[in-house]
Parts: sequence; structure tokens; C-alpha cells
Amino acid sequence: MFKNSIIVNTFSNKNLLSLICVTIVLSLWAAIDTHFFDVKLNNFKDFVQIIRSIAPYTFFIIFIIFVFIKNIKSIFINFFFNIIIFFVFIIQIPGLFYSFNSILNLFFILNCLIYLYILNYFYQVKKLNNLLSLSFSILAVVFLFFGTGLMHWLIFESKDLNLYGSWPHGLENFQISENVPRSSGMSRTSMIIFLISSILIIIKKNKYLPSLLSIFSLILIFTTQSRISNFFIIGYLIFYHCVLCFLKITVKEKFVIFFISFLIPIILISGISYYQVSKSSKNKLIQSDTETIIQKRLNRPIDDVNVGFGSGRGKDWKKIIQLNKNYFLGNGAMGDRYLINQSASNFFVYSYSSAGLVGLVLGIILYFISLTLAIKNLLLTNFQITKKNYKTIICSNIILYLLFRCIGETSFGIFGIDFLIFFCCFYYLIQNSNYNIYLKK
Repeated sequence: MFKNSIIVNTFSNKNLLSLICVTIVLSLWAAIDTHFFDVKLNNFKDFVQIIRSIAPYTFFIIFIIFVFIKNIKSIFINFFFNIIIFFVFIIQIPGLFYSFNSILNLFFILNCLIYLYILNYFYQVKKLNNLLSLSFSILAVVFLFFGTGLMHWLIFESKDLNLYGSWPHGLENFQISENVPRSSGMSRTSMIIFLISSILIIIKKNKYLPSLLSIFSLILIFTTQSRISNFFIIGYLIFYHCVLCFLKITVKEKFVIFFISFLIPIILISGISYYQVSKSSKNKLIQSDTETIIQKRLNRPIDDVNVGFGSGRGKDWKKIIQLNKNYFLGNGAMGDRYLINQSASNFFVYSYSSAGLVGLVLGIILYFISLTLAIKNLLLTNFQITKKNYKTIICSNIILYLLFRCIGETSFGIFGIDFLIFFCCFYYLIQNSNYNIYLKK
């Protein structure tokens, strides 16, 4: 029914080609928060940012030259999933040429297309398992790097009970980037790490590292106070512990996992909150009009007083729909920022602003393909977590979370962590599911 997506001739240097592809993936991760706007070279940090920006294209050109020299056949995008995925991003290009949107936004789309191209290569040579492990490892390093700094801020410097109301203006000891992780972004990273570690503590003999990651990530999820993540984690924890009851493991192991994945984080969060309250009382903090208001509540209110439920997202969506006059193909990549100078905070609204009705339809199709893929793979496991299927379960859970998240964030609609993780999991599920039966027909 569908032909394979990539035709590659056999040659003696496949390992070298794979190494080049891994280098491209690493450079794309390093380029996440870079751009070509306002390029300057005032110091070493500026120089590093320029290198991070151009590295993916440099290594990709090397890849193409290597392919040409070795006479490897071209990549053909033949099967249905690839056509949809590639065009979700390609369709964001035309609007850049007939609107006043910045043409430099094209580089965000090029990053997406390069990554999808490389994913197709790993899919063909059946090395997506290695790429998945690499991606999760990179994310874990990012999580520990920034998470440690933010937890230090919360306990020793912040006056608030959670991170949402008190975010550091800059992690001065981490001056490697122009951007400090947003509360929602750190919550997203913590959620993905928890989805991974909560499964690993069930099937790994050495549970020490997964246990620490599980505890630490759950603390950050609750303290960053992203409502999307909090809604999802409540449902996930209920379902996770219901599944835990029916797993073929000892009662002792079930209790240990329950303590690690729920009770210990809750106890630690309560301890941090109590410490913050006692510290504030001891210092006799007096608030003034110019001081940051202390978040006296551990939980963030569901309905923000000033902007209402959704933090003003509804107004932004309405404004984008009203301002977008390019109904058919939109305003090009980052069309939301072009129209209202900020994120649309919704995958579908972003698709409409950047690629019009065509992009919106493609986005909806991709959404339901991904939803079906994740649910089908979960059902095929019968919710029995084993060493053979645990990566399938992890990828399915991550896709479901990011699909839920894209209702309130642009998520995988544009180049970033969501995009890199989402499509790596997506292709892994295709490669390791019954969909391969149809792809080979």
C-alpha cells in the first residue's frame, strides 16, 4: 500500500554516515534557543551563539556531500505519514514571501525539515532506538542542569511557595543562553522526564537513578505550576497506580514504587513549603508596593484574577483569527508573533496564523494520526510493562502528553524541545508497531 520512505544503497561507510547524522541531531539540540535576528559579535557568548545557529546547516551540507560522493540514492517521501508531517512545516514557508513577516523565520522551518530528514534516515537503517536513547539522555542533562538551579532558587532565594510566582530573572551561573527556561517549559521537561522515569523504575534492576529523576521531576512539576501539566499529571498518576496494582511484580515492589512516584515527592514539597513559610516569618518580611507579592498559597489559582482562566489565551486566539487576512496559506513561520507579537499558545491557532486553512487541516490530520498511533500502541501492550515494550509505552505516553499540551501551547508546531522529542517518539512507534505492515505493502 505504501512504499518505504528512504532508499539507501549499501556501502562500507554506513557508520560514518550515522555519526554525521548524530552530529546533526546534537547540533539541532544545541540550536534550540538561537536565531539570526540581531546578530552581534561583542563577546565570546555571541560567538558561541552564532556557531550554535549555523552548526546544523554546516553538518547537513557535509551529510549531503557525503551522500553524493557515495552515490547514495535520494530520499523519497512516499508514505502517507511523511507527506503529512513534512507538509505541516513546508506549508509555513509561502506566507513569508507575500507578507511582511521576517524571512529569517525560514531558518526555524529549515531546522524542522533537516531533523525530519535525519529521522527518516534513522528509520530506514533501523537505528531509531539509538536516537531515542540519545534524545532522552540530552533531555535529562538539560533537566538536571536547569532544574538544579531552579530548585536552589526556590529553596534558598525565592520568597514564594512555588516557582510560578517567583522566577529568577536570570540564572547568572548558567550564562550559556539568552533565555531562561519559562515556567511552562521547565514543567514540560519535568513531565517528560517523569513519564520516562516512572516506567524505568518498574523494569530496571538498578532503580537508583530512575527513582531520583522521578522524585525530582515530580517536585518540579508541582512547583512550576503549569496548569496543563498539573491536570495531566493528576490523571496520569491515577491511571499509573491503577495499572501498578495489576502488574506482575511483588507487593513490596508495588509499595516501593508508590512511595517513590507519589508519597516522597509530596512529603518533600510540603517540607519545602513549610521551610519557606518559616523563613518568611523569621525574617519578618514586610511587603511594599514595589516588592514582589509573596505567593502564600502552595497551589496556583486555576483562574488568574487579572487575565482570567487560560491567562488570556482566549483573547489572543480571537485576535489572531481577526487579524489574519491570509486565510488560505497564512503569514509564514512564526505567524502568531507577526500578528500579535507573542505566541499563539495553541498548535491549531498557530497553524492557522502561519499556514492558513491549509496548514490547519494538515495540523488536524497530524494530530489525529498521532493520537491514534499512541492509543493503539498502548492498547497493544495490554498495559503490561515489560523490557520488550517499555519504550513503546514511554513514547506513547509522551505523545499523548504533548498532544494534550498543544491545546495550550504551540508545542511541536515549531522547532523546539517539544518538536524534537515528539517526532522522535512518533517515528519510533511507527518503526516498532503494526504500521510497518502497511508501510511495506
